[in-house]
Amino acid sequence: MAGMIDVTFSKQDMRKLQQILLAVPKEMPKVMSRSLNKTATTVRAKSAREMSKPSGLGIAVIKKAIEFEKATYKKWVARLDVFGKKIPLIHFKARRQGTGVAYNIGQKFVHGGFIQTMPTGHKGVFKRKSEKRYPFRELHGPALGQLLEDSLAMLRKATDGAGALLEKNIDTQVKLILEKGK
Repeated sequence: MAGMIDVTFSKQDMRKLQQILLAVPKEMPKVMSRSLNKTATTVRAKSAREMSKPSGLGIAVIKKAIEFEKATYKKWVARLDVFGKKIPLIHFKARRQGTGVAYNIGQKFVHGGFIQTMPTGHKGVFKRKSEKRYPFRELHGPALGQLLEDSLAMLRKATDGAGALLEKNIDTQVKLILEKGK
């Protein structure tokens, strides 16, 4: 399952924006990149709320799992990806049970697994690589896109109204630039 969701800004609107910013043409990249990034941040938060209910994961965990490539002054594209990072197993309500760890993805069980908080404060589900005490590795569940078959549909639902939000963010950035220039 792959796909992309486009939030567009029409050429006509772009021409209007250029006319408004004639006095400060160097500010156009700043306006666009900031507006795109603010819009993408809002869409990511809305997507996380949509996806948290069916997955059982916390909103903060989902936000971290949605990869966010920001727009720059030279590249006016902000990208959100739900298929990237695998989610640590601890976030799937992992709990110690007998000789291992049980977690909530189809009620599965890891024999010999253990839950540990590292000195850095990071908590996770780990398993030893051999019979020896060290080394061990952290276990991960599926990526968000694999976990939720309709994650793309949820992302599409979250992008409803993103075009209007982008326009609002551009207007806000233009006002800030013009006020600063006075």
